[in-house]
Amino acid sequence: MAIDKVTSASITTDAVGPTQLNEASNYAFTGTVTGAGIDGWSSSSGNILSSDASKGIYLGVNSATAANLLDDYEEGTFTPAWYFSGGGSVAYGGQAGVYTKVGRMVSCRCYLSTSSISSPSGSASITGLPFTQKSGYEGGAAVGIAYRWGTNFSNFQFRTNENSTAISVYKQAYDGEASNLGGSDFLSGSSKNIVALGFTYEV
Repeated sequence: MAIDKVTSASITTDAVGPTQLNEASNYAFTGTVTGAGIDGWSSSSGNILSSDASKGIYLGVNSATAANLLDDYEEGTFTPAWYFSGGGSVAYGGQAGVYTKVGRMVSCRCYLSTSSISSPSGSASITGLPFTQKSGYEGGAAVGIAYRWGTNFSNFQFRTNENSTAISVYKQAYDGEASNLGGSDFLSGSSKNIVALGFTYEV
């Protein structure tokens, strides 16, 4: 069928044969357009939208190859926090986290500083990760800055824990073995216990 007339409200055809556009005219559509040739997909304000959030796009291939299916992407924020196995707490001067999730991999950056402490004790860990780490996998983190702590040590070590939304934190002196960061390592006062780190883990 041939399209005889296009208006803002309707498309009129001659109802004979396949539909085709006459002449080299430009046709603009607003809102959400469906039935554009890909089942389950539509266009919304210029963006491609799937009717099923579990579906994705095969990239770099011309066949349905599972390894090339991108079926999840997300950006957001999270709130990291210190947890102490023996109790106690801290107040925050800075507390922020951002993440990008592409497929199974989550990349995060976070920053923490304290404005005061209240009897923290036991092992310290960072909680509040945006997704639970996959079972059977653990990872590390790169430290951007770490200063103004109550204990002198050469470096921090971080481990993302399987089946968890927490990071274990370790300290290590130049001539010693690594041990858990503890509440006693936290320094009292404003703008103390500052750390910024980045890490990637699998979910």
